[in-house]
Amino acid sequence: MRTLTFLLALSLACGDDDMSTDAGTDGGDRPDASMPDGGDDDAGPGDDAGPGDDAGPGDDAGPGDDAGPGDDAGPMAGFVEVDGLVSFEAENYTMQVNDDVASWYTFRDGAPDPDVSCATNVSCGDASARPDCNQYPTCDGDAIDPAEAAGGAYVEALPDRRRDDSEAGTGGGLGLWNTPGAGATLIYEVEFTNTGRYYVWARARGQGPAANGAHVGLDGEWPSNDLVDPSTMRLQFPNGWGWTQNRRGGTNHTGVPASGGVSRRDANIWLQIDTPGVHTIEIAMREDGLELDKFVMTLDPDYEPTGDGPPETR
Repeated sequence: MRTLTFLLALSLACGDDDMSTDAGTDGGDRPDASMPDGGDDDAGPGDDAGPGDDAGPGDDAGPGDDAGPGDDAGPMAGFVEVDGLVSFEAENYTMQVNDDVASWYTFRDGAPDPDVSCATNVSCGDASARPDCNQYPTCDGDAIDPAEAAGGAYVEALPDRRRDDSEAGTGGGLGLWNTPGAGATLIYEVEFTNTGRYYVWARARGQGPAANGAHVGLDGEWPSNDLVDPSTMRLQFPNGWGWTQNRRGGTNHTGVPASGGVSRRDANIWLQIDTPGVHTIEIAMREDGLELDKFVMTLDPDYEPTGDGPPETR
């Protein structure tokens, strides 16, 4: 009898252990050590599907982030090429990098202007001692109505610390970045189906020789146009809002003319897409104070956008 009682007790004890183990394996309560906040793991930080992830730490860490689109909802979705054409608003970038000295800020119709901070009334006579110098009393030298832009929004390179072409850039950090990608850079993701040479058009508002240029890149590289008057792909804009494909060449600074059997389109800004799939388009500051509105890329050398241009391709 005592033997039977002992065996029954042993069986019950083993059954309890099995039940406890099975409950943990099947997703029962986990030890508190795996839940720093003591709450359910499903609601813990870092959950891909959890609410508020996009507003998590770091969203406002970079200068100009508050002015960028989609900060509250995560990065903007990418764009797609449709029948050899891509169209996207400048403010709808995927991300911004290299924006520690200056940033692209978004101005939207009906929304408060972004908060642009900078030093003011500080002489740049010794910029090495004051790399944040800005001799002007404001961070932005103009007040352009966003309603003038396609889609009611544009991005501007700020603070605008170099407003006259006679003011030298200091080490590439005072309003002038001749090296592609050294200044604040906007990145756009685009999925291409058709490959080939895409002619790049941009709608922007130049403000004279100290605020009329930007660099164009592809997949983190900064290609050159060596067909005529070699240089990297540097967009050069006229004053006032308008579309252009002009490249700042080595000697022709306001657009390269056709020459030696090379058409004007081929002599200026284009990007070669050799493989289908997702590529990144980079737009980097060359000069601060420039306002960018919209971009169009097309396989058609005879196409020229007008007005607000075609709708975005998504």
